[in-house]
Amino acid sequence: MKEEELRRKIGTENPFKVPDGYFEGFAENMMRLLPEKAAEETHPKIGVGRRTWRPWLYAAAAVCAVAFIIGAVHRADSTRAADYVAEYTEEEMSDYMATSLFDEYTLYSYLTDEE
Repeated sequence: MKEEELRRKIGTENPFKVPDGYFEGFAENMMRLLPEKAAEETHPKIGVGRRTWRPWLYAAAAVCAVAFIIGAVHRADSTRAADYVAEYTEEEMSDYMATSLFDEYTLYSYLTDEE
């Protein structure tokens, strides 16, 4: 209701008007008002500034972080398997083999990480 009241009081006409002939000579008038200046050739700056090497530094840091994480996970897996096997004696292992579905080759390949 409030919007309808405002439209009734003020109206819907656009109060802003463009002067007649404003856009006919707009470009010429603007060029006349600008100071004359010779166009300068600009070349892209190739330097050793901070902005040029920063992305390479970030990429190198990311690669190092990924390599470190992969190495740490691989080392943890291999030491965990060796520690697990070292906990049992040969007698316990042979008892386990007798009651499990593993054959000797499967156990050997599991213990030596061969496939």
